[in-house]
Amino acid sequence: MTSPNVALIVLDTARASMVGRLLDEGKLPNLQRIANKGSRFRNCMSTAPWTLPSHASMFTGQYTSSHCAHAGTKSFDPQVPTLAERAEAAGYDTLAYSNNTWVSPEFGFDSGFQDFLVRWEIREGGSDVSSIEKADSLRDKLSILFTKLKEEPFDALANILYAAYLNYSSQEDSGAARTNSRLRNLFQSRQSGSPFFLFVNYVEPHLPYDPPEHFRREFAPDTNAEDVNQDPWRFLTGEIEMSENDFDRLKSLYEAELIYLDQQIGELIEILQELGEYEDTALFIAGDHGENLGEFGLMDHQYCLYDTLINVPMICRHPDYFPENEEFDELIELRDLYPTILEIIGESDEDANDSVSDHSFASPGESNFGREFTIAEYLEPQPSQQALRDHVNKISKDIEKYDRALRCIRTNDWKYVEATDGAEELYDLRVEVNESENIVDSHRTKRTELRTRLSGAVGDLIRAPGEGHSQMDKETKQRLEDLGYIQ
Repeated sequence: MTSPNVALIVLDTARASMVGRLLDEGKLPNLQRIANKGSRFRNCMSTAPWTLPSHASMFTGQYTSSHCAHAGTKSFDPQVPTLAERAEAAGYDTLAYSNNTWVSPEFGFDSGFQDFLVRWEIREGGSDVSSIEKADSLRDKLSILFTKLKEEPFDALANILYAAYLNYSSQEDSGAARTNSRLRNLFQSRQSGSPFFLFVNYVEPHLPYDPPEHFRREFAPDTNAEDVNQDPWRFLTGEIEMSENDFDRLKSLYEAELIYLDQQIGELIEILQELGEYEDTALFIAGDHGENLGEFGLMDHQYCLYDTLINVPMICRHPDYFPENEEFDELIELRDLYPTILEIIGESDEDANDSVSDHSFASPGESNFGREFTIAEYLEPQPSQQALRDHVNKISKDIEKYDRALRCIRTNDWKYVEATDGAEELYDLRVEVNESENIVDSHRTKRTELRTRLSGAVGDLIRAPGEGHSQMDKETKQRLEDLGYIQ
């Protein structure tokens, strides 16, 4: 049997509970059609609460403490073959398109990909011209422009024209529409008869939430993006106060982004169908992490390991590997994508590193695929205390409590969280799923049991401070700031 194509589609910042509710309400028709022809996994858990370590786990099958891509290193330099490298070795054409700066060649994610496109360049490896738009004055803009044209005349001119087109065209999303357009062109020009491994990161549900006008009017009619605070760090530090109504408005914008992204997923499927590739494509649609929208006094996706951040959507479709219209409640980890995709492309993992997941969830109806427990790690806070202090004008809340590393172990019934400052949390998920009542003091036996299992799986909890991490240029830092990250 010929190996099928594989498409791994990441909905950046998609929270499982939100996606699940919108599916139930019929507001994500394209994802629902895919789920109807495939399988939905309700209890997929990310191994980390934010983009860099989460994607590294997908690409290596490892926990953060093994692949070591986190806020302390800010780079992806794995010691095991990446998913793309394994696919390339198996004879696949490997293609990637990313809308998130963390997931880019700058941070090492291009290893194994023959083509790796990013939204801020018109050409792979082209000149980054984002600094021109961000310059404060016309004089500074012209100075940067002339420098770019002198250093890389062709690439700079191409990307300047492309940036101008994006600024003045009718496209008003965070990159999904042009992602699909460029992928269509890439596939139409593809000459190879080999199967493909495609990775795509869509960033629409990510802060700032600014859905296209039509979707905002229909699904968030009372809110414009600029009408509500979207700076999580000013809220976190107490510089800006937000009411329950403010968060309701944010949620409506977030949901409108997801609904719009569903439309774009449908367009990508149409592209694959037009090319005659869809039926023999194993499709994986997953979130890399979730999002806090006021829960636990938090915004964005840092500083905690609650299910709002680590429970992510997972929908898979291929007639040979995933039964139609099935939903599974068994626990799986996002890093289990690695062995699952390897199984589908026919790559054996006999010599696998012990740190790499061997827990495939392909053919779930024929195997006992569910995990006894899942683990997530947050080994260095992001942003740092100093970055927070540099970013805000006034700090009126205690932010020192966020200066710690975290990790957790989760079973179907229990969840235990420990921190490097000595804090511990225990939740009985059979009683309440919102992780609002910490019962660690009254259940010491269960606490000890879970802590022992956690240490046995990943060793001691050690914070990984930022020493010798990769140096970022101004353009990269600005793109991360545009996504809400501060360095």
